[in-house]
Amino acid sequence: MDSMKLFWCAALAAGALSAQTFSGAAALDEVINQAIVNGALPAAPREDGCKNCEYLPVCGPYEEERVKEKSQAELRGLKEMRGWR
Repeated sequence: MDSMKLFWCAALAAGALSAQTFSGAAALDEVINQAIVNGALPAAPREDGCKNCEYLPVCGPYEEERVKEKSQAELRGLKEMRGWR
């Protein structure tokens, strides 16, 4: 993740992205990094998210149903990211 932070810093310094975009990228990096550190990066597709997903053979056809049974605390960061648009 450190190399990704370096990339975003270089892009910001070069004027290739705004401070707001940099801030969002840093927040995204933190959420993903924390999920990896905690060992909690579960598949959690949105509604109809599996329709055209290349990982369907890996997860199976019922991942959208299984996500309802997963720890909502572990999914909090993902749900927050989805609302950042």
